[in-house]
Amino acid sequence: ARNRFSSWFRGRTGPPDRRRQRVAVMPTCLVEFQATATGGDVVAVLEHNGFDCSLTSVGCCGLPWLHSGESGRFAAVAARNVEALASEIRNGGDVVVVEPACADTIVRHYPAYVDPALRADANLVAAHTSDVPDLLMRQQRVAGGSDNGLDIDFTGEVPTRVAYHPAGPLARHGDGYVARDLIELTGAEVEVVSQRSGIESLWAFRADHDATAARETERLAESLGRGRHDVVVGDGHLSNEAIAARTGSVPVHPISLIARAYGIPERTDD
Repeated sequence: ARNRFSSWFRGRTGPPDRRRQRVAVMPTCLVEFQATATGGDVVAVLEHNGFDCSLTSVGCCGLPWLHSGESGRFAAVAARNVEALASEIRNGGDVVVVEPACADTIVRHYPAYVDPALRADANLVAAHTSDVPDLLMRQQRVAGGSDNGLDIDFTGEVPTRVAYHPAGPLARHGDGYVARDLIELTGAEVEVVSQRSGIESLWAFRADHDATAARETERLAESLGRGRHDVVVGDGHLSNEAIAARTGSVPVHPISLIARAYGIPERTDD
């Protein structure tokens, strides 16, 4: 994008007066540099539901190093990020990560790879980090139908049928399809299509893996083609790009669907 997400965030107009909880938004590299409109939708939906959003100082989660087998470099990135995130959490509020794969990296891998001296801080960070649908649905469950729950008055554009492609970590680890549950609050009918996309961080971008990745993406395109749906929703930006390349239909992030369902206007990447 011509303007980074962080530049947009710092230059935007002030948030609404209502406050519920402080959260530090970690856009990840993909939202910071490419899918900036998705980041805007995340902030808009969180603020619509009373969250006070700040911008975390952390950039890349380090996952490309881990997927490349560079465990030492990954551990160094994890250590820097743990120190920064632990400080932000102690100052109040949780961390919300736009890309589920990056949230999974922080929660599952940081405690295992950092130096033992940082293990307590890594566990603190893991306990207070989530992706966006998980944060929203947790708030809904805790509220238990009280006025502190999510706004479920969806007066905007709500599709009838949705094909939902979960991010790889969600499909592999059985964490439950929280984004599906969130979308179903709008009244839409959601079909989960869990066929792998062929994208695994930098793995699929290596020339010697291209044919294997393409076969996986083609299978996913075929699975999506068999369904009857109005829109395809996907958690992961890279997987969404692969789907778009194979099908010609551009998937949307779950939170972007929620933003449109609220009637929040779409903003384009600059």
